[in-house]
Amino acid sequence: MLLAPIIAQAKTALNLDFDAHICPTRLQMASTFFQIQVIVIWILASNYEPFGHYATSPKLEHKPHRPTPLTKTETFPLRVTTINEATVVLYKLGFTPRSTGFDC
Repeated sequence: MLLAPIIAQAKTALNLDFDAHICPTRLQMASTFFQIQVIVIWILASNYEPFGHYATSPKLEHKPHRPTPLTKTETFPLRVTTINEATVVLYKLGFTPRSTGFDC
């Protein structure tokens, strides 16, 4: 892969403007703002004594983006086998399935 076309494109590319090019939803903006608040207060709490009592506040925990589902996801075990291409490479390097611990 040649880097010259990529570098040429990077030199002529315009800068991204948050307001013009990135349009998060209100929910995304609120989530981002809350996460930034949590991080800033955590830094203050860990480095500045008067903010120390905020370090253990339950209100300052990061909110999950996707809540954990209440139902358990059904799983199915799959048989795992070696890939022939990978086995060929291992043999060329002097490894065998028994020397690697992968007995089939």
